[in-house]
Amino acid sequence: MLGAAACAALLLGAHIGRPAGALNAALTLTSAPTGELGVTPAGVVLAARDLRPGAPAVRGALLVRNQTGIPLDVRVRARPMSGDLDGDARLRITDGGATIFDGTLGALRAGSSRVRVRPGTGRRLRIAVSLSPGDGGGAQGRSDDATLELTSTPARPSP
Repeated sequence: MLGAAACAALLLGAHIGRPAGALNAALTLTSAPTGELGVTPAGVVLAARDLRPGAPAVRGALLVRNQTGIPLDVRVRARPMSGDLDGDARLRITDGGATIFDGTLGALRAGSSRVRVRPGTGRRLRIAVSLSPGDGGGAQGRSDDATLELTSTPARPSP
């Protein structure tokens, strides 16, 4: 009986705090050009392989180029494969000094604010991915791959 109690204490004690060798969350974001828009890089935009609650954000950038002869309003949407990090991964996408999205990976499924891209020009979108400090390890060991889908519409004239 004493041996069983000691064994149970040993097993339970080993799981207090973060176990050695535990996997952190991982998120890979990719993009691809469309007929109207070129992207650099095509493929992996950001690979966050060591996301931990409260750790600094992992950063990447995506250059979106208008390949048409008219101004386009461009939006970014996420298409996660598994949805495992939909509520845990936080993304912030900026265009210059303006934030076009700040929320969870799941919320980015609905899309960002629009960015106007003039004909033959490009806009650099900066992306930061993190886990919120209060995550509590819920995302530990989970991962996802998400495509950043770019959609464009002809820009409406400014009023």
